[in-house]
Amino acid sequence: MRIFNLIFILLICFGPVAMAQTYTEAEVNLEKMLIDASREKFLKNFDKAIAILKKAHELVPEDAAVAYELGKLYGETGDNLRAQKMLKIAVESGEGNEWYYKSLLDLYRQTGQYENALSLCEELVQQKPHTKDYYFDLAWYNTVLNKYSKAIKVYDRMEAKFGYSEQIATRKHRLFLVSGDKKKAEKEYLKLIQTYPDETRFRFFLARFYENQGESAKAIGVYKDVLKIDPGNPEATMAIASGQSKNKNDLAYMNALKPVFEKTDLGIDLKVEKLIPIITKVASTADVELANAGVELTSILETVHPNDAKGFAASGDLLYHSNQLQPALEKYKKSLSLSENNFLVWENVMYIHLELGDHQSLLETSEEVMDIFPNKAVIYYLNGLASHELGNNNDALSSLSQSLMMSAR
Repeated sequence: MRIFNLIFILLICFGPVAMAQTYTEAEVNLEKMLIDASREKFLKNFDKAIAILKKAHELVPEDAAVAYELGKLYGETGDNLRAQKMLKIAVESGEGNEWYYKSLLDLYRQTGQYENALSLCEELVQQKPHTKDYYFDLAWYNTVLNKYSKAIKVYDRMEAKFGYSEQIATRKHRLFLVSGDKKKAEKEYLKLIQTYPDETRFRFFLARFYENQGESAKAIGVYKDVLKIDPGNPEATMAIASGQSKNKNDLAYMNALKPVFEKTDLGIDLKVEKLIPIITKVASTADVELANAGVELTSILETVHPNDAKGFAASGDLLYHSNQLQPALEKYKKSLSLSENNFLVWENVMYIHLELGDHQSLLETSEEVMDIFPNKAVIYYLNGLASHELGNNNDALSSLSQSLMMSAR
């Protein structure tokens, strides 16, 4: 039984080779060669397996299965020219075996022979017209070769044969965009929405397209349509609030966001996302007025989402980057009490201690952070500075040396 199982395992390495019911002497010898080659392949003795299959191919040069297996082995050993030659023999045998086509397609793709792959894929689509994946492959090869109109025609063929779908719509939309036809790109999303009117996800596709084109009024209109289908949709609600105030100044923008930030059914991540441009601007300008206006929003986050560290961290960022160090420190500490896994918060806390000249707190904090993030060189650097300022020069030298060693990696 063990011998039978081993032979079966070896034979399945050559899946396409079918055993006949009866054998001539030549067929028996060929079958023995295939089993021997299978054994060598199973044992990773590729050179021996190739030598055996080369002899088999010389005996039956028209045998597609032998050529296929020999081609695969050549491919596995990096001999792409011989692999291509053998796999072409298998494909041209007329058997129409999909594995032969797939292997040659993979080789063409790996070696950048996209024109050859395109021709072969077209042939495969003709032979297997009901396999959707081959149409996607055909469209992909046309796209890679910058044959956008032909790729679009492939998707049109798919639509006629398999029906309209999100995949077809989104890919055609991208192709229209790269072709410079924004009108058709828009129409493709409108068609998708018309086909699936209750699927709000597709309306977001269209809204974001309008935003990318600078057509904010159209985008807001689409977001309002979303709210008709899904009242209170958080993303649409936030998009409308921020979009309507986009052309106003920063303070007006933040005032417009307050009612939305007060909503308890909106997730904090969406809200924080709208604060990122404000935090970035404060970081580059140190604008205290802008920072304080931002803190009015983050204070709402702290109230509405009291157990989430992000609101307190955002407050800390606004205060820190506007040089309000002590209040920033308090916000950061609260954030870390809720979640200690944000390294950037820890880093800012350490720099605040350094800027305030509180070297003892810097030493204690850096030692605490070492246990949580042992692979950050800056922690050892700041720890070394604190030790030096406190007169612990041996400790300072050790930490600074560690920092230099880690930075050099």
